[in-house]
Amino acid sequence: MSAADSPEPPATTPSTTAARSLTSKLVRFPIVGALSSAVYAVATWFYISRLGVGSSAATFAGYMTAIPFSFFAHRSLTFGSRGAVGVEMKRFALVHAVGMLVAWLSMRATEALDLHYAVGIVTAVLLVPLVSFVVLDRWVFRGDALPPGA
Repeated sequence: MSAADSPEPPATTPSTTAARSLTSKLVRFPIVGALSSAVYAVATWFYISRLGVGSSAATFAGYMTAIPFSFFAHRSLTFGSRGAVGVEMKRFALVHAVGMLVAWLSMRATEALDLHYAVGIVTAVLLVPLVSFVVLDRWVFRGDALPPGA
């Protein structure tokens, strides 16, 4: 079959490109998020069970341990950002300061209810990503993005 006989690729419009880009982000976000959550959970467990740190302090330390991994993985893998690293880092830190507050409040509520600290970890792991995706996509990493599929 010659090049002249091969079918033309489907036309790409801005809306199909945006949809593919969003689809790609939605696929990559939970993968990076799961890895970041694993870093958080393992670190928090380690601080509590191996170092004897109190659960509220340990959840803060666990969250801080996961932030650098999360920033660089989301920046490069999820959002493909080419924006100014310093600006994005500050915005990312602000979004995650709110995330840390949610994680801390989750652990405080877990303590108040006299539940196992794992409940606080799971609560934070479920709540924080829900809002984070939208804010990261629309505000933090809104700079130039890599083309879809790159």
